[in-house]
Amino acid sequence: MPGSFGTGRREINWDGVPDALSAPNNLPANFFNVNSPRGVIFGTPGTGFQVSATAASGTPVEFGNINPTYPDLFQTFSPQRLFTALGSDIVDVNFFVPGSATPAFTTAFGAVFTDVDL
Repeated sequence: MPGSFGTGRREINWDGVPDALSAPNNLPANFFNVNSPRGVIFGTPGTGFQVSATAASGTPVEFGNINPTYPDLFQTFSPQRLFTALGSDIVDVNFFVPGSATPAFTTAFGAVFTDVDL
């Protein structure tokens, strides 16, 4: 739903990304402000973003399309779906009034990471 919320929260979940915009295809950086207006546009100095495929798509899950060992390495928070920047380990998250080009801010932000190496 476009526009701001006076209370509550907006959630980005990778399960809502259609197979047509999942691996091996790239996810548009503005998907969560245009296709599914949550008020977020991603940025990276890399070459784009992917959300991992589902088994039903026929593409290897958990980024097996990028590296065949990845499904054994990664565990998902939501079954089969992961998010990554391509060609970089930097992801910028830019906030907007959902469905618009008006910059916005948030008082809180959370993320779940998997297989983080230090």
